[in-house]
Amino acid sequence: MVYYYGYGVADDDESLRMISRARALGINFILTSPTFGIGHAERLIGQAINGDRDYWVLGLMGGLAIDGTRLVRDISYESLTANLQASLGRLGTSDADLFLIESVTEAELRDGSCIDSLKRIGISGATGFIGVDVDLATVDVELLLGLDVDVVRIRYNMFEPVAGDFFARAKSAGLGIIAKGVLAEGFLAGNFTGPDSFAEDDERSLIDVDRADELITKSANLLFLEAPQRSLAQASLLYVLANQAVSVALTGAATVDEIEEDAMAGSLPRLDEEALDRIGRLQRSNFQPL
Repeated sequence: MVYYYGYGVADDDESLRMISRARALGINFILTSPTFGIGHAERLIGQAINGDRDYWVLGLMGGLAIDGTRLVRDISYESLTANLQASLGRLGTSDADLFLIESVTEAELRDGSCIDSLKRIGISGATGFIGVDVDLATVDVELLLGLDVDVVRIRYNMFEPVAGDFFARAKSAGLGIIAKGVLAEGFLAGNFTGPDSFAEDDERSLIDVDRADELITKSANLLFLEAPQRSLAQASLLYVLANQAVSVALTGAATVDEIEEDAMAGSLPRLDEEALDRIGRLQRSNFQPL
C-alpha cells in the first residue's frame, strides 16, 4: 500500500512566491519537518529565506528520521540531534528558533527521556525554544501542563474545539500554543464537494468516504459565517485567534492567493459574540442544523 504525506505535487516556483508574499504581508513564522516532502520542503524554505534568516521565526520538528524514502520513528537524543542538524543543513542555517518533537505519545512523555533530550538540545544553542507536538485526545492534560518545555503544538479548529478548554491553563503555566489543523485539512475552507475532490497523490484521498461527507456537511452548516468581505477560511482563522492563549494559528497553503486570504484574516473584525455563540451551539449538537 502507498501512503502519501502531503496534498499532492507542489509547484516549487509557486511555493517560493508564497514565502516571498508571506514576508511582504508580515507573516514571519515557518514550521517545517523532514516529513514534508522527505526533506524537500526544508531545502526549498532554505532557498527562500537565504540572506533573510534574521526576519524569520523558524520552527523545526524531529522524531521522524529519513531513511532513504521511508520515515522512521526515533526520539533518542542521538537521533533528535542528528535530525536537527540534518534539517539545519538542508535549510542552510546554523540554528532554529524552535525545535519540536513531532507526534509525541503519552507513553513517550511519561518515560521522560525525550524531554531530557530536548533540554540538552536547547542548552546546546542549536535552538532557542523547545516543545512537543501532541494529540490532546490521547495525552493527559495534567501531564502536558507539568512539562518543562516552552511550546505545545495541538490541533484546534471549529470541528475540534476541545483543546480550547486547555489553553487558558497552558497560558497560565507559561506554555506557548501553536494551533495546527485550523482549517481541518482544508475542509473548513468550504471548497470540497466529496472525496473525488482530491487527487490520487493527495493524502486526503485516503479519508473514508463517510467521514469526508460528514466534514463537508459540517462545513456547509458554518456558511453563515461568510460575509462579503470574509470567507469561511478567514472565519475559521478568526475563531482560533479568538482564543487569546493561541500564540500562532498555523495554516498550510498551495498558492499565493491562499496566503493572501489567510493573512487578510488578521485585519478583519473579530467574530462577534452572536457568531461565537452559534458556533458553540453547533458544536454541542454535533453540527446538526439549528
